Amino acid sequence: LDEESAQYVANQLFSYTVSHNAFSLAHSEFSTLTKDIDWQWLGENSDDLGFVFCPGDHWAPRKLHDELRQRMPKDCFLRYEEDQFHGFVTHGESSRAMAHVTAAFLQHTEGKTRGGGG
Repeated sequence: LDEESAQYVANQLFSYTVSHNAFSLAHSEFSTLTKDIDWQWLGENSDDLGFVFCPGDHWAPRKLHDELRQRMPKDCFLRYEEDQFHGFVTHGESSRAMAHVTAAFLQHTEGKTRGGGG
């Protein structure tokens, strides 16, 4: 972590709300991971969804990216970012790079909303 990020994380760890939300998210995430993927729902909602994968991310492995590429509509926002990592929020440069990916996603969905696709 860079110094600014480490300071922010350290300050937030003492927050009841942040700690509670983190543990609640982890609990629901682990119970959800055991369920099968609802491909019909994903396909029906693909205009509003974006997926970003990166090397070495065991939560979102490359094989899932490849399966999404095969099963989702061709205009679905699906990226594999070679220079990104799962903990992007802990590093300023990676966080800025993800902000650019997020901006691209928002432009992608805006184009669909305005009739530019899907």
